[in-house]
Amino acid sequence: MENIISLKKDKVKSFTFIFLALISIMAVAVRVKFLPFVSKDMVNFLIPWFNTIKDNGGFAALSQPIGNYTPPYYYILAFISYFTSEPNVPIKVVSCVFDFITAIYIFKTVFYITKDIRRSAVSYALALFLPTVIINGSAWGQCDGIFTSFVVMSIYYMLVKKEYIALTLFGIAFAFKLQAIFIAPFIIIMIIKGWISPKKLYVIPIAYLAMMLPAIALGDNILRIINIYLGQTGEYGDLSLNMANMWAFMKNVSNESVSAAATFFALSAVLILMYYMLVKDYKLNPRIIVTGMAFFALLIPYILPHMHERYYYTGIVLTVPAVIGSKKNIPILFITELVSVMSMSAFVFDNEIESWALLAFIFAIALVAFFKLFDGLISENTSKK
Repeated sequence: MENIISLKKDKVKSFTFIFLALISIMAVAVRVKFLPFVSKDMVNFLIPWFNTIKDNGGFAALSQPIGNYTPPYYYILAFISYFTSEPNVPIKVVSCVFDFITAIYIFKTVFYITKDIRRSAVSYALALFLPTVIINGSAWGQCDGIFTSFVVMSIYYMLVKKEYIALTLFGIAFAFKLQAIFIAPFIIIMIIKGWISPKKLYVIPIAYLAMMLPAIALGDNILRIINIYLGQTGEYGDLSLNMANMWAFMKNVSNESVSAAATFFALSAVLILMYYMLVKDYKLNPRIIVTGMAFFALLIPYILPHMHERYYYTGIVLTVPAVIGSKKNIPILFITELVSVMSMSAFVFDNEIESWALLAFIFAIALVAFFKLFDGLISENTSKK
């Protein structure tokens, strides 16, 4: 009997290896088809940034302001500038490489939680074939996959209690994009509940500053770098920018007082949820952590004003390990992904959206279901105590 079980496990491993190899090849093939596409952001921002860097000596150009991103992304453009004058495909290839790193760590995360290699393999495939992920990197050429990869790696190392690695990776993610902060509320919950030591938080700013040091050494101003994120928060006036969130019905409103009120509303909502999650008597476990991270990564761009269509990216990716353990929760991934990819396609491919408010309402239903999932996990954990 033991030999039969062992043989079955070996077959599962063999089939899984073949499946992962084939799905990886297919994921590459899909992305290759999108690489020649030139997006509006590529024309208006990324290629001009690249040309500025190339025309001014590669890394030497980083002594001056390039655009409204932080230096780590310009390190990538500077590196590419030494090998080509046509950046469209190389920029996208970098993002696609991080797609695979993300998928690998999604696999590792799901396997750590479930110990089920089949679910882990399916999660790997889902992470690679989410339309949001494919379009963002291989078609649009955006870097959301880069910082999200560091977020996913950070969460995995939080689960396995390697705090220094986890916090370093989170600091790197934050150095790439401000939107890494979407998971910060649950990190605070993890600190208060004792999963992460507050004494180790100094690692985050150190990692952030370390990522900025090359630019500073080349002559950039540290105060200018620090102010980049402050400038991004007030860059756009409209409450919603091709974003199916709760402000979609006011997407053309740019009143400063309304914007401030909307921001305070969002912060208050986050505080209320954090309080609810903290006062319940339960112990954290890996599944609760992943689900909580995914929930906040979707909720915050839904309730914050001035969000872009691609800001659901991290939450969508984290939804994969959050729901893969339960078939009844798969619709959450389907609905959130559908709304996300429709929002992105409206900008990237000029698809017309009949009603942003309707999409926002559909997304709200998924968020309610997601919170119910999270609350159920807490209740299950509490009842075992």
